[in-house]
Amino acid sequence: LFSMRYIEHADSLDMESHAISIAESLVSSPGTPFNWTESPLSAQSIGIASRPNYLDPYRISALESLPYANAKRLLGTDYDFLIKIDSGEGARYATVGQEPSNTTRSVEVTRVASYQGSAAFVRVQLYE
Repeated sequence: LFSMRYIEHADSLDMESHAISIAESLVSSPGTPFNWTESPLSAQSIGIASRPNYLDPYRISALESLPYANAKRLLGTDYDFLIKIDSGEGARYATVGQEPSNTTRSVEVTRVASYQGSAAFVRVQLYE
């Protein structure tokens, strides 16, 4: 019983640290190469910031255009994911990924960044 709980706890921590890493990377990096938005399927990594904590609408749009499997690979995760980008007032700017259903575990991490002069919330949810 103890070892099962320990394994479940370790798995949850791994999922949480992975979600933190993805959220941080999204809001702090422009992605690789810098102009990956011109050919999203050729990207090496995804970032949606023009500079740290300043979201770029073109990068967000390019992320939205990626097929789920490609986005998952570029985010570097084996977990299923859902990314939501909302205004401080609750308006949805973007949704990328799949809504969870029948999940066994889930974790969500939120980062705040600037989007066109206003606060935006980038929510990264990982689940299985």
